[in-house]
Amino acid sequence: MFCINKIFSFIFLLVSYIMFSQAEENIPQFLSKNLQELAGSQISDVVYLQTDKDLYFTQENLWFKSTVLDSKTNAPSNRSHILFVQLIEEKTDTPVWEEKYEIENGFVDGHLFLSDSLASGTYRLAGYSSHSYFKGQKEFYAFKKIKILKGEPQAEEDNQTDGSIHFAVFPEGGHLVSGLESRLAFKAVNTKGYSVEVSGTLYENDQALLEFETRHAGMGSFMFAPDANKTYRIQLNNQKEAKIEAFPKIQPQGKVLNYLGANHKDGYFKITQSPGQAEEKIYVRLQAKGVSSQVVVGYIKDELKLRIPIENLPQGITEVTLFDKDLKPIAERLIYANAHKKLYINAQLDKSEYQTRGKVRLKLSVTDETKTPTIAHLGLRIFGHLYKNTSDTKTIETHYLLSSQLKGRLYDPSYYFEAKNKNRNAALDLLLQTQGWRAYKWNEANLKEKGDNEPLVFDYYKGKMLNSIPNMHHIVKAFSFTGDSLKQFKPLMTNSLGRFVVTSSYFKWVEHDFLYLQGPFINEKIFPFQLNTNYYNDINNHRIKKNNHYPFTTFEKEIHEPKPFVLSSAHTRLSQVTVKVKKNRYGNKQSQKLKALLSFDYVCHLNIFNCENHVFLPNSTRPVKGRTYRLQSGTPFVYPYLPVGYNKDGLDFEVNLKEIMAQSNIKRIKGFYEKKEFYQPVYDKDYIDDGFPDKRSTLFWKPDIITNEQGEATVEFYCSDINSLYLGEIEGVSGSGQLGRTDFEFTVTKQKN
Repeated sequence: MFCINKIFSFIFLLVSYIMFSQAEENIPQFLSKNLQELAGSQISDVVYLQTDKDLYFTQENLWFKSTVLDSKTNAPSNRSHILFVQLIEEKTDTPVWEEKYEIENGFVDGHLFLSDSLASGTYRLAGYSSHSYFKGQKEFYAFKKIKILKGEPQAEEDNQTDGSIHFAVFPEGGHLVSGLESRLAFKAVNTKGYSVEVSGTLYENDQALLEFETRHAGMGSFMFAPDANKTYRIQLNNQKEAKIEAFPKIQPQGKVLNYLGANHKDGYFKITQSPGQAEEKIYVRLQAKGVSSQVVVGYIKDELKLRIPIENLPQGITEVTLFDKDLKPIAERLIYANAHKKLYINAQLDKSEYQTRGKVRLKLSVTDETKTPTIAHLGLRIFGHLYKNTSDTKTIETHYLLSSQLKGRLYDPSYYFEAKNKNRNAALDLLLQTQGWRAYKWNEANLKEKGDNEPLVFDYYKGKMLNSIPNMHHIVKAFSFTGDSLKQFKPLMTNSLGRFVVTSSYFKWVEHDFLYLQGPFINEKIFPFQLNTNYYNDINNHRIKKNNHYPFTTFEKEIHEPKPFVLSSAHTRLSQVTVKVKKNRYGNKQSQKLKALLSFDYVCHLNIFNCENHVFLPNSTRPVKGRTYRLQSGTPFVYPYLPVGYNKDGLDFEVNLKEIMAQSNIKRIKGFYEKKEFYQPVYDKDYIDDGFPDKRSTLFWKPDIITNEQGEATVEFYCSDINSLYLGEIEGVSGSGQLGRTDFEFTVTKQKN
């Protein structure tokens, strides 16, 4: 009996050991799975807008490109097909333009006309798609700021400096532990959010312990070992009105996480533990955009140094989390990994200086970090330097890799991506420390508090018959026009509940015109319908609840009016121009269109007028005036048939359009905004000078350059009559989600006679 008990005890211990070992092996998987399940539900896109320049005058076209990328991979997204665009006056927060544009394979090529009715000031060009704009979304980044001038230029006032300074400190990993050396980062800003360069002293029990000063954009850091039995305070030099946050609480015992730096392959970390504590198992997880790349297991007694592979991480922010043996997160830190994993864009001009109306040839080549030629989708803008807003530092890199990944407003994020800034990596590390790991969009706590992810806009419009016949499928006619001619209509079939949807394909079909929808007339009865077209109302109602975040830097106080262009001797000025407009002898074109629409009837092979059972069959014919046909009910009539709502002489087409549509059971939706090609003159040897000056401030705009398999593309364009310095900016993305940009400049001199 004793032996049997020993055997059972041994088996129990063996099974327990095996189960414990399996559980231990599954912990890294558990830490990864928990995060990825949270992030997996966050299927979303990020919208970015690029314009042909930054400063406009009224009566100009504004050209823009929208890039729509998957929020996790930064690859072009095919999820959404409609981009709803607004131009919003910053001062009044009022939309002055609302149109929709087609998203083609993750890109939009669009433009809008800046009416003379617009006031001078700053405007926001904002874009919304079905997978980027949600009800529960608190921050909004998908907009581009531009300046519009009308008449005399006006200076904008914005006092960057004031007497109040806010100073805050940020312990690395989130906390300080007594006796353990830690890095304490700090940040100083004024009430406007602009960085302030400061210096000061850390006092321990009112004795000066160390001095510090900012290193970049009001940020800095220092190392020290705090003592929980002592008090600490910070005093800034020459800053009497500074508001200094309370010094962080010091834990008597615990662990501290320090980031030591990284190369292209590995990241280096140090973990220290309070003296006297038992050896303990710890876990370190690295994750980027909700995808766990590494979970490292180790044991710590006093100090543990780790080398963790990071070469498989994408470029961008990575969150490092330290877990204790009970899987409780005890320290978190943001690092920036693999800044070299990007598109390298080279722009080679055939000259450095050109004459007015001279031809420019630009060769582009794109490679990845291994110098492998890459196919990329690029946007190129070339414009006069006076049309550059130097205070706007938003780029495709800052937008996707920093701004949209962190909560809050960032100061001059482009600084961290410019190779000329030798301290950019250290400065970026300071930014990630002072911005705080809680600000990371993909932090577990933020993923749990994501809120309502219900879209506010969709790629379709919903419709519903108001008094449909139960269990009967109705036909809603969808019409479009080419000029004044009616296109062949398309059917929209309702379901048994009388519901139907108008997809984005219909808007592409009608191009930039209206899509007309007409409900059915059955047996002298009109079947009215509802159509949801209030997406802009939904956008505006929720837009005011969201925080608009846009990067900023030193404000440019004056907006300088561009210098007058220089006219060559071949050009003449016209003293007066008279424009005569011919009256439209055909009357109201929209009424004519609707009149044609109403006559678009058909007869099936059974001689039934507008037969619901034989719609759009090849053997259907057009009805002939004076002939007898049957209604769906079998009632005979002589064509034309006038349903309820028509008078005996037909509709009065002189009444307003709204009444015509209401009487005819018609509703309409505007299609995609008209797509145009950027105007590009050609001054070749056969060109005949027409005497008109070329005053283009944007010389070239090409939003859809696609490099070939060798990563190359060549573009050609001609200069205008303005002799000035011109700026070129190129930015784009590869199919795998790598981002890149570059810029260049050249001068144009007056053409010699």
